Amino acid sequence: MSLQKKYVPEEWDHQYAEVNGITVHYVQAGTNKAAPILLLHGFPQSWLIWRDLIPKLAEDHYVLAVDLRGYGDSSRPEGLHEYDNEKMAADVYGLVQLLELENIAMIGHDRGARVTRRYALDYPEKLAGIGLIDILPLEYIYDNLTAGEAAEKYWHWVFQVVPDVPETLIEGKEEAYLEFFLNVPPFNGSL
Repeated sequence: MSLQKKYVPEEWDHQYAEVNGITVHYVQAGTNKAAPILLLHGFPQSWLIWRDLIPKLAEDHYVLAVDLRGYGDSSRPEGLHEYDNEKMAADVYGLVQLLELENIAMIGHDRGARVTRRYALDYPEKLAGIGLIDILPLEYIYDNLTAGEAAEKYWHWVFQVVPDVPETLIEGKEEAYLEFFLNVPPFNGSL
């Protein structure tokens, strides 16, 4: 099988659920609902980031790779207030409730890790455990970094929440903007 064929998204089991007033897209694989694993992607990704891991996990587990609200094929509600971690965790909880899942192992990367962390705080009764990948807890930033250090290292998160400015500056340059983030080596102090 060629690499091109291996990653054709249409060949995956795509599902949609109405939860929390939005449509959540997810990909499912595996059949062992007694051992569910839920995967949450980071920025600027979608469920597809998990494509290499899903088949292996699906051998022993029921696997859901979810597009968070605003990403992939999930709904994109208007307004910044629609994108806090509490709302995103509530979306995931709604999906878990709808699918009647228990004892979930939840793995989140980057933005998905923040949502996973919030989920663990708000809905611990549904979890078997969590894995957090590429996340720096806010407590660390607040307790250990000066404002200047935080601004230098994490400017991109603040930039993205300023109303209308990112869209105005990035429009027509989306590829260059994303290339900057995707081509920066980790831990070099640039981000």
